[in-house]
Amino acid sequence: MVVTLSVGEFNITWMLHTPLNKTLPVGLADSYASMRLEVGSAYTLLFLLMIIPLLTALQWLSRLAAPRR
Repeated sequence: MVVTLSVGEFNITWMLHTPLNKTLPVGLADSYASMRLEVGSAYTLLFLLMIIPLLTALQWLSRLAAPRR
């Protein structure tokens, strides 16, 4: 849930971050704004590695919970 809230509420995350507690979306925006594409690509890969298994698991769970016809 923290990841979802962090991605969904990017403006609040951006305003409240400090150099000691930078979230993944803020790091991603900083890396692309400073043209550090290698760091931005690494952050994007981390996002994909976190999100794709979660979406796959949710899809699988929704199929289990759906009533059989």
